[in-house]
Formats: sequence, structure tokens, C-alpha cells
Amino acid sequence: MPVPAVPSDIRMIPMGDIDLQQLLQVNKGSGTISWRGERRCARRVYSAKVDGRTSNMTVVVYQGDKAEEEWRRDIALYMALRHPNILQLWGGASAGNVHATVFHGDLVPFKQFAARYDHSLIMAAYTHAYYMAEWETREDLISLPSLKLEVAFSSDFTLWVRASTGRLSVDFEPPDSDSEVSLWDLRRILPNMTAPNTLVEAGHKALAIDSLTLELYHRVCESVARDRGNSISPGATVSLGGVISGSSLDEYGNCVVVACLAAKSLCLNPLFAGWRRQEGEVGEDGWTRYEAEDVSGTEIHCFTRYYDGLAWLSQANHVFHRRQITFNLDNYVFVHTVAFGLTIPTIKEGMPPGYLFLCPEKSFETGPWSFKWPDCPAYWSLDPSGAERLSVEDAASLGFPPLQLSTMVEGQSWDDSVYTGLNQFHRDKGFDPESQDVARHLGEPLYQVSSERDPLFAYGQSSLAPILWLKNESQSTMRIH
Repeated sequence: MPVPAVPSDIRMIPMGDIDLQQLLQVNKGSGTISWRGERRCARRVYSAKVDGRTSNMTVVVYQGDKAEEEWRRDIALYMALRHPNILQLWGGASAGNVHATVFHGDLVPFKQFAARYDHSLIMAAYTHAYYMAEWETREDLISLPSLKLEVAFSSDFTLWVRASTGRLSVDFEPPDSDSEVSLWDLRRILPNMTAPNTLVEAGHKALAIDSLTLELYHRVCESVARDRGNSISPGATVSLGGVISGSSLDEYGNCVVVACLAAKSLCLNPLFAGWRRQEGEVGEDGWTRYEAEDVSGTEIHCFTRYYDGLAWLSQANHVFHRRQITFNLDNYVFVHTVAFGLTIPTIKEGMPPGYLFLCPEKSFETGPWSFKWPDCPAYWSLDPSGAERLSVEDAASLGFPPLQLSTMVEGQSWDDSVYTGLNQFHRDKGFDPESQDVARHLGEPLYQVSSERDPLFAYGQSSLAPILWLKNESQSTMRIH
């Protein structure tokens, strides 16, 4: 690709007119591929003062291999693009092997700007919504002929906030890992908002509360959950959507249910419909047959989930109030997934001829919302029809390995500060946070508060069908449903 000449109408200033103030970002470019598909030289971004200018500017300095080529390309690119959400070129400078582009405004890295609101989830949510509205200009980026982009993802660019205007400023330099921002992911959570031409300050909390809807704020809270998970007793019955207590899932056996969804309060769709079995033969009775030698050294799993924690967040403080729980709220886990594992060990002497039969997925359902291992999830047989089941003793004497069962539960928990923020937000929206009024207003299913003596997992309602997959020790996961 030919290196473009420096446009004749660009303002070129002496390098000595630039007073670098603070290093903002470094991209060394070693082994880094740009969106242009080329390796980059070292590129450093500074806040700076420029002789004759009263306001601070942003200066990008290029040094190293092909620095001049990179500098000329950036000048040509930013000269051709004029948009309030794109870095605006003011001029350039060049002296020996050092080259610089000068941009209007004093820029702040987006992550650094957003971090000032980490103390308040309400302000953090509003700030991201504010800049999500700005990122909607990606449609303008796609339409720019100079870029030739089909899709514009925020994570592909370096994002800044221009201090003088509060506007989002896009730099077409690919971000380093510590500066990557993905506003695209937040698009599913945050609505478009009309962004004012001033920075969002902490004093605007009332404006933030007024601008954020209940649904939006709950989804923001959901996005900052901590993932939790561990193995539990294979004999346990698991209720999806339930909330359990316990200092950690390592102590799952000591946990109790503090709340569970009311029976028949939700109608769930099968999340995994459409997956087909790739191995194994399904009989008319729903049992699946495998050749014994095909399952040696494998793990077969069956899992189902209810991954929506919005109902819990809308009434968590009601449950805590009813149970008189006031601290260590991060110890309470919303259970969203249960996975049942069947391990077939490898036999050194080789697997004897025969068959493994697995029960239908529906066998795991024990009641509304609840799942557990059936009494007979699998068995060995010498009969291809499976009519004659081998006992555990007979199977072992013939050389078949024992079948090992496990149960894994996954969930989410939230810090005390999230529940404190929910309490304040619900109250500021005119609701009693210690009631279930918010859940009723949003049409969420209601939780039933459990007694102190309730067992580990309670019963509920679910229409989800568990799904099986087969995993060989030397292969990646292979689904067989």
C-alpha cells in the first residue's frame, strides 16, 4: 500500500511548540495487528500544551519502525473524517525520526473516566447509558467510505471522553487489553439516551435515577453478579431459581433455602431445543444405547438452567427483611444451573463387549422446578435391546467399570453494595423496598420466603429438558442430543 503524502492544507508546527504534559496511553505495536491488518510502530498518546493555544490538546507521538508511514496514514485518515465522535485533527509535527499528530481537546481514557463512578452503581449505570447513546453513531462510522467497515464494534477501537464537551471520541487505533471497552455488549442492557454536552458529574444522581428505568437498573445489577459453583451430594434435589445461604459453595451441605419461586409462576421455554444426538441410538422408550467401547474414558453430562435473576433482584430486600438478614448478603446465592455428570473410567484391559444404556432426560425431573438423579440413570447390558440389565456386581465381574455420579450447581451472588443500591433505587422510584411491590409492578414471579428449617433445595416449576453431551478424555466436548 503506497504511503500517502502529507496533505498541503494541514497545519504543520515546530516540534518545539509541543509541551507534553502527561502520558495517557502506550501501544508498542510489537506483534500487534491493527484493523488495517498491519504491524504498528510504537504509538504514545499524551495530554499536551501547544504554543499559542489556551486549552490543552492531545498529541500522538510515533517512533520506531515505519513510524513516518504510520504517521502519514493517520493524518490522511483523520483529515478525511470529520465527526463529533471521532478524534478531530488540528495539526502535525515532524522532526527527524519523531512524528506527531495533534488533536483538538484534552482526552480522558474511557475506563479512567468511568471509574470515577465506581462508588455508585446508579451513577455507573447512567454513565454507561450516556455513552451507549453516543456509541450509536457507529452507524455513521459504517457509512463513512474512508473506513470501508461492515460492522463497527466499540471493542475494536480505543475510546476516549473529550473533557471540554463530554463527548465520546473514537480513536481508530486498536485498544490494548487494559483499555478495551465493549459498549456493544451493553447495548442489550442500556437504552439510547440523549447525551448532554456536559460531563456527567456526581451531583447529577437525581437525574440518573430519573433517567434509569427499573428494568434497566435491574439488568445493570445482574451484569455485575459474581459467579458461584461447586459440586454437591449426588443425592440432592436441586430447585432452580431458589436462593440459598452459605458462606461458600464449598459448604453447600450446610446451606438452606431462604426463598424459592412460587410453583407454576413461570412458563419456561426449552433453551436447548434443536440440538440433535450425534452418537448413540435412541430407543422407543427414550433410553439411549451406546457401544461399550465407545464410552470408555468418557464423561456424560446432563444440565438445565433458569438464568434470569431479575425476579430475585426485584424483591431480594423483601426476603432479607422477612428473614431479618442484614449483613454478609454476598453469601446468598441465586441458583440458576444444575449439571449431572456420569463418568465412565478407562479400563486398562480394554472394555468388554456390551452396551451402556442411559435414561431419558425427563427422568431427572422430580417436580415443579426440581431435578435430581433418578434411581437408575444408566446400566450395562450384554443384550442389544437392553431388556436384561446387569447388576452392579455382575457388571463388575465381567470387567465393566463402575459408573460414577456427580452433581454440580452454579449460581450468582451480589455484594452488599448492590442490595443497598437496589434499596435506595426502589425507594427513590416510590416503592417500598421491603415489599414485593416492585416485582408485582414489573410482572415478575414472586418468591416465597422459606422457613429456617427448610432443606437444602426446595421444589418449584420447570419445563426445561436437560441435555446430554459426550466428552472423551482426549477430545473436546461433543454433544449427543
